[in-house]
Amino acid sequence: MKASWLQPSGPCTTCSCFAIQQNAQNAAEAKKENGGKLPIPKIFFGTRTHKQIAQIVKELHRTGYSYVHMTILSSREYSCVHPRISRGSNKNEKCAELLEGKEGVSCSFYHGAHRLTEHLSIPSVDKKAQVWDLEELVSLGKKFRSCAYFAARELMAYAEIVFCPYNYLLDSQIRQSVWIGTIGAGPKRRQLRATFQHTETFEFQDEVGELLLSVCQTVRRGVLCFLPSYKMLDKLKDRWLHTSLWEKLELIKTVIVEPKGGDKADFDELLQIYSDAIKSQNGKDGALLIAVCRGKVSEGLDFSDDNARAVLTIGIPFPNLKDLQVELKRKYNDQHSKARGLLTGSQWYEVQAYRALNQALGRCIRHRSDWGALILVDDR
Repeated sequence: MKASWLQPSGPCTTCSCFAIQQNAQNAAEAKKENGGKLPIPKIFFGTRTHKQIAQIVKELHRTGYSYVHMTILSSREYSCVHPRISRGSNKNEKCAELLEGKEGVSCSFYHGAHRLTEHLSIPSVDKKAQVWDLEELVSLGKKFRSCAYFAARELMAYAEIVFCPYNYLLDSQIRQSVWIGTIGAGPKRRQLRATFQHTETFEFQDEVGELLLSVCQTVRRGVLCFLPSYKMLDKLKDRWLHTSLWEKLELIKTVIVEPKGGDKADFDELLQIYSDAIKSQNGKDGALLIAVCRGKVSEGLDFSDDNARAVLTIGIPFPNLKDLQVELKRKYNDQHSKARGLLTGSQWYEVQAYRALNQALGRCIRHRSDWGALILVDDR
């Protein structure tokens, strides 16, 4: 972002500059409490799927950091080792009932989680191969009759790196222990909350436009910007054409918009134009592709290396509440959540939003040498 962002005239509590100031203050306090030494930072490594976590851990195993203290956060669906509950359909509810002792007994695996935690905490004599993957965690949980789910969370206390799916970084409990680089305000310090009421205002539309322009001025080569819907895409484009911001974007990068519908040949041609613009030296620095979550661009396409040095997501892509299928699905889940072990309608609705967000964010950083910035724009 522009340097002026980091030099506000007064105290700012909504954008990233406040987080930077707060982090500096926290670091000073932590250093004081740690005998004058800065504590080792805790790194949160987010991925789109658990399979990707396994791939990352495998690569980490090959490096000189294979002895680092780490943990992997996952759902009970992946890490429950209780002989009965792990075979059931609604593991979260059954686990809660067992911990509350509703059946007259509690979970011995939960009370034995410390055995697994201690085993994984003790470094090997030769500092070899301390890192582990989720499959190994579950296997050890069965061996020690210890809850792998709760042991992994206990390990967070002194883990130097925490692997988890992206949606864990958006969880309020996880965010209490790490600053996530979400942007809640733009260059002019206007609040960015992508609810229906806010997105209808020119203030929101202009602030998002200024933010996108700033990113394009800063990040070279390819930039992807994902919006919650085609309706918002059209609304923003119309506004930016009217204010000349669109023209400013086109002076920096070749701007391409994902079409709604159309055949595969036309879509492939647009992708080729995007790719060629990034490779060519035609007076512009790469290309900007504005797309929609759940659209063709957000799912399954590989934007490695210069094709995506930054990915912005504007808002949280909740499904359309007025869509009949969404309405019926929510009602169905509410009616059958307990009997069939389903998520409630509201839970299902939130999962769909974060799944779409994960898909969009996963377009860049496609191999171990790749890099890029993930920018989540919404103060929620």
